[in-house]
Amino acid sequence: MSTVPDDKEQLQRELAFLAEVRRRIRDTVGPQVQIPTSAVDHVLDEYNAARARENDDDPTAP
Repeated sequence: MSTVPDDKEQLQRELAFLAEVRRRIRDTVGPQVQIPTSAVDHVLDEYNAARARENDDDPTAP
């Protein structure tokens, strides 16, 4: 069961990760690039799935 501090820490990690993704995209494409919400959702889903596999939290992981 998650606790509020754990949820807050996870949110902070995810926001930092998204900020890094945005920075890298803008460094590559340019500062005016618009990043659709669906792209952000996809990145977070992939990142969380990878973390779950690393932590063996995902019983369906290969």
